[in-house]
Amino acid sequence: MSANNRIEEQDSKFTDPKKAFDAWWNDVGSGLTPTKGDDQEQHARKVAEVAWMDAFVVITQKVNKGEVLVKRVDTMFDVHTDGKSTGPLGYDEMLGLVSSLLMPQSRPCLQWLKTPEQHKAWNESFNKTAQGLPK
Repeated sequence: MSANNRIEEQDSKFTDPKKAFDAWWNDVGSGLTPTKGDDQEQHARKVAEVAWMDAFVVITQKVNKGEVLVKRVDTMFDVHTDGKSTGPLGYDEMLGLVSSLLMPQSRPCLQWLKTPEQHKAWNESFNKTAQGLPK
């Protein structure tokens, strides 16, 4: 089954945590058997680790009028916002898109980009101001 089909099939599972867990348990969790020599705690830890690693990723942030929802299916990610979706993306592609979507219109961090002359002027201004501060 393709990642696109699994994403569409699982849409309802992502909106209800209980349904999501039940689906994961039926598909994965109930099939995890203890490894020979594992006690109950070791087995529980392994099941929890698989659940943690296999969990769908949901990032909800208010973006303008809507939300951004990131769904993890196998090793791919599907980003949904404003009635649109991407289809399967790699991790780096998903991060870039989510960053772009969540970025505010005003991005003060861009002021950190300066020419060498601007860096020199800023450092001189900073040092001059710092000299007047009590130690």
